[in-house]
Amino acid sequence: MKSRSRALTLPELLVAILIISLLAALVAPIYGRSKEAGKRGVCITRLRQFGTALSLYADAYGDYPKDPSLLSHSEQLPAVLLACPSDPFDGFASVAWQCRGRKSLLPFSYETMLDWHDELRSDLLAADANHGVLACRLHGVRESARAREVCLDLPFMFHGTLLRLRRDSSVQTARYVVQSVEWPLGSGRYYPGASPWDLFTDEPRPKRFPF
Repeated sequence: MKSRSRALTLPELLVAILIISLLAALVAPIYGRSKEAGKRGVCITRLRQFGTALSLYADAYGDYPKDPSLLSHSEQLPAVLLACPSDPFDGFASVAWQCRGRKSLLPFSYETMLDWHDELRSDLLAADANHGVLACRLHGVRESARAREVCLDLPFMFHGTLLRLRRDSSVQTARYVVQSVEWPLGSGRYYPGASPWDLFTDEPRPKRFPF
């Protein structure tokens, strides 16, 4: 006699779909974490290359550029290295500058202290001889609820993990917390946010530091 294959019943089909759904739910977070880890690795590599380009620029011109995107125009750094692969804004730092009434030459992801006043830069160097030069907070936790008004909410959008390019071109992984401090965003108004000092060093902020 020929054996006939038995068709799946509806309960068996539902159980199979449930098992597949559970497996997909377990695998998806792992895939997401591995994908983000890959982007973070690319960001670290780009920051190190950035550090090398900054050193070459300083050797040639005697100091770091006020606008790091100038490195691309001086052909010392490919434009692609100005962007973090985790950047959802196509230039996180560029958006921050625009909120403060400035313009960036190119989309730029990394926040910098190079445009600080000389006195503030001296304070940072005195506190930490190997302080950060560029900072990428885009690998931290994003508060999606704070996406209504970018200029007002930008300081709060990311917190936690921070990648910091230091003066010796090494990349440090640090953690920072959004604090209740006064941070000027432009137009003479002040909003609570993260102090830029905390992006570039773990040393205590001097009392006279304005924000």
